[in-house]
Amino acid sequence: MNLRQSFLVVVAAATAATVLGAAVPAVAAGPQRVGLSASELVFSTRRSVQSQAQTVTITNIGTGTLNVTGLSVTGTNPLFVITSAPSLPVGLTAGSTTTVAVAFAPGTAVGSRAAKLKITSNDPTRKIAYVPVYGLSQAYYGGNGEPTLSNVVKTIGNPVNVGGTQLILGTSPSPIGSEVVAPLFLKAAAGPVTITAVARYSPDERLPFGWYLPTAGPPTKTELGTIALGQYQTLNPQLEAGSTISFDPGPAAFGLYVDSITFGRSSYTQDALNTGTPHAARPYPAVDRGGVAIAGTYLVTFEDSTNGDYQDYVFRIMNVTPAP
Repeated sequence: MNLRQSFLVVVAAATAATVLGAAVPAVAAGPQRVGLSASELVFSTRRSVQSQAQTVTITNIGTGTLNVTGLSVTGTNPLFVITSAPSLPVGLTAGSTTTVAVAFAPGTAVGSRAAKLKITSNDPTRKIAYVPVYGLSQAYYGGNGEPTLSNVVKTIGNPVNVGGTQLILGTSPSPIGSEVVAPLFLKAAAGPVTITAVARYSPDERLPFGWYLPTAGPPTKTELGTIALGQYQTLNPQLEAGSTISFDPGPAAFGLYVDSITFGRSSYTQDALNTGTPHAARPYPAVDRGGVAIAGTYLVTFEDSTNGDYQDYVFRIMNVTPAP
């Protein structure tokens, strides 16, 4: 193509980019950005058993093309593995996604472990993005093979002082560690109270739970939901369909309870109502992973047996304050 032909091509292109006398702006490539579907992943399993995988979806939330060039697990002796990932490098146009799956593979290790999923891309502001991953491995299911409450709260991200790092904490009614005296709670602010099951290390059964109002006779119980069958010896147990995690007690002081078929009794946050372990619940003020207190949030740990490990059932309750 000679100089004249090149000039005519440029003129033709410029003419084609004009519609009714108005120039059509060229589409400029914008910055590409990494968007992640999870801020962290939490796993639990038994020694020598790889956990089920969890996924992180990577989304290009910018306008340019995001090139993901690296996916790996990093940390000191990381015990996590990538079980599925795209072939790299992968280019993501604006709004498109790709997914990476991670699992916890503790091998012979027991206890709480942490690492990071490392994502490398051409995001100009965050060339390397991390998703923290946490895992809890127990020796075996039940009895002395269960994890300590200290490792449970550490792994779920609320590393409060539970009164010791050993498995057996005892059943004395005297507060231990950061435990607060809170047989009953009050709603702290407007809006509902929410309660989430964050751990369960007890026999396998359907486990109803809820809240109650103390009365002169038997407490007035309101069931919220049921931890599903098969959801035992695990962090973040799943609930049966139809369960709810929020309620509004109004201005009244209320307690929490669980119903166990295996033990044939209900366990309450008020000692006087319990027929099994008298001090069946230990409430602790929740803290974040950095140890900073989370306002209006508590961990309520239940002991339904008699050994005093207090990780039989662990709930996180929000928007509350201990009743006077």
